[in-house]
Amino acid sequence: MTDDRRAETIYAAFFETEFPSDLTIALAWLGLAILVVFIPFLEQSAVRVILALPVLLFLPGYALVSALFPKEGDIDLLERLALSVGLSIAIVPLIGLGLNYTPYGIRLVPLLICVSLFIFFAFLIAHYRRARCLPEERFRPRFRRMIAGVQKEFPLKTGSRTDRILNAVLLLAILTAVATTVFVIAVPKPGEHFTEFYILGANRMAADYPDQVTPGEDYPLYLG
Repeated sequence: MTDDRRAETIYAAFFETEFPSDLTIALAWLGLAILVVFIPFLEQSAVRVILALPVLLFLPGYALVSALFPKEGDIDLLERLALSVGLSIAIVPLIGLGLNYTPYGIRLVPLLICVSLFIFFAFLIAHYRRARCLPEERFRPRFRRMIAGVQKEFPLKTGSRTDRILNAVLLLAILTAVATTVFVIAVPKPGEHFTEFYILGANRMAADYPDQVTPGEDYPLYLG
């Protein structure tokens, strides 16, 4: 394939193929999360936590999974979702570790920018790879299929009574764990409020205090 033909193929894949709906929704969510972070009156609200949690715990992994597995049959839906969460937990700390060795450090704005850039470029790669597949082979999320996949993995209407009870308990435990995590992050426990006061000796240590003082002489002490 010549360079001109290859360039035309890449151009067609990017601009002549409709951008996937799931990636569009994810980018819209990312944009809202970035916007909320910089709005002062939403800084301490639950809205910020609700929008920011998927950006840190789901979207990075989903972007990478979408880029690696563009076809429908590469992996099933539950595997795609589970990998998205697991990879996000691995990707975000690695980005933070890299920022730790830069002058910017691990701060909110640099971390948000790096994570957002990773998601954005991974989605571009995912869009290109899906566009190179045949239309019937491209992954397309469908809510009915998602519900059917969950029902298949956790059948509540078929099987023995014991199996149905165990599946219901397992599904309830997963939902409870997710809800608890969101609640703990959204409503953190207030820290203790206290006043600190201390006196240090001449060597800035809690020692070497003078036990005898002569009028007119200086004795260095440090108050904190």
